Amino acid sequence: MDLGYKVSKKDSVFEFTEKKSRFITHLACVTSEQEAKEFIEKISAQYKDATHNCYAYRIRNPRIERFSDNGEPTGTAGMPMLEVLKKEDVYNTCCVVTRYFGGILLGGGGLIRAYSKGVSGALSQSGFAVRLLSKSFDVTYPYCYHNTVLKLVENTTHIKTNESFSDAVTLSLSLIAQDFEDFCHKLTDITNGEAKFSAPIDGYDSF
Repeated sequence: MDLGYKVSKKDSVFEFTEKKSRFITHLACVTSEQEAKEFIEKISAQYKDATHNCYAYRIRNPRIERFSDNGEPTGTAGMPMLEVLKKEDVYNTCCVVTRYFGGILLGGGGLIRAYSKGVSGALSQSGFAVRLLSKSFDVTYPYCYHNTVLKLVENTTHIKTNESFSDAVTLSLSLIAQDFEDFCHKLTDITNGEAKFSAPIDGYDSF
């Protein structure tokens, strides 16, 4: 069962100099290929005077992996950048490494190491989060069970909740899918079968 996947936690910038060449990595959290393309266009326009603006990105749904050497020797920039993303197994992440040539050739191996370092450094600054497969649903029950239900919620890990009140209590819940059945059984037991559930909706959420 697919329980979740790793993503970069936040946008980041990482810069270093290698043999007088200046490398600037911009990392962005994205959710679609369109967002990745827009980010690449933005950074490329911002650094239009740079020697190269190379990129790599991975999207989870649908599965997409793209990269570009942007004028660097084939296989020395975009692919090494993508390999770092794959090694970390991180999705929904786009990196653009900008290079200002400093007058000293780095060679194929040097370029691979430099572009890989740019992505690794940006990922280190960003950090990671896990988007877990979740189920979201509403549950309604009489007021007399509310304190008992809240104790169950408080003792359940990886759960998010929002409550509303009318003639009964309605909780809007989101919890990881692997805990769904067990949680519902417990909730049914402590409300003596009076809890009413809406149909769960699958999705991914960061916990």
